[in-house]
Amino acid sequence: MRLIKPFNNRGITKGHSFIISGLRYSVKMLTLCSAVLIATAQPAYCYIDPGSGSMIWQLLVSAFIGMAFYFRKFIAGVFSRFKKSDDRP
Repeated sequence: MRLIKPFNNRGITKGHSFIISGLRYSVKMLTLCSAVLIATAQPAYCYIDPGSGSMIWQLLVSAFIGMAFYFRKFIAGVFSRFKKSDDRP
């Protein structure tokens, strides 16, 4: 009976190492393609109409307000753990 070593020397299973190597290849190709596209940039003859501009503005404002409410709740939860209790004997 032959025992198969499930982990390599870095603690990664064989299936995961295949995924990681594929991910590294994808990142390298994305970087290469991005560099080529940036190096061969052509002028874009386009415009943003007022409707699209206001939609982008609304998206940015709503994202900022949403993050403010989310982090307010998160920060309040963190501070509530460290808050001293008023019920002292």
